[in-house]
Amino acid sequence: MTDQFTPSHKPSQVSDSALVSGSARVYGSAWVYGSARVSGSARVSGSAQVSGYARVYGYARVYGLAWLDGRARCKGDDLITGHSRGYAYTGFLEAPEDDSPESDWYPVLRYGCERHPLKEWTPEFQAALCDKHDKNAAEELAKVVRTVCAYFGVEVPRG
Repeated sequence: MTDQFTPSHKPSQVSDSALVSGSARVYGSAWVYGSARVSGSARVSGSAQVSGYARVYGYARVYGLAWLDGRARCKGDDLITGHSRGYAYTGFLEAPEDDSPESDWYPVLRYGCERHPLKEWTPEFQAALCDKHDKNAAEELAKVVRTVCAYFGVEVPRG
């Protein structure tokens, strides 16, 4: 079955106008595409995807089923990824604009096919997503939201 996360063909590891430079490396089945940039000593491995205008640099490691897109920024230990109840999740930082200073970056959570700023993952929002996708995922989704909030040192969103 093909969904929005599984292309019908396997693209090359680095395609489109994506760039991997310096001593950065892409391994395994990982994909870097779109206008993404991977530089420094960064590593992208496993089945991870880096796309859009995402930037991965420094000593960052993007691995497993992590997916960084949009204006995601990963420069070191500012990424959390995992798998819960059959859904891959990734917590990362995003820049509002390409040239935004680090102080303006904010945490984002991708859980399955849903991707939203972390502050939007209120209990009501989670309940609506569970009604839409998987009514039995509420407890696990709440755990993921709490875990990602703790990782980034922010309060769990309230309704």
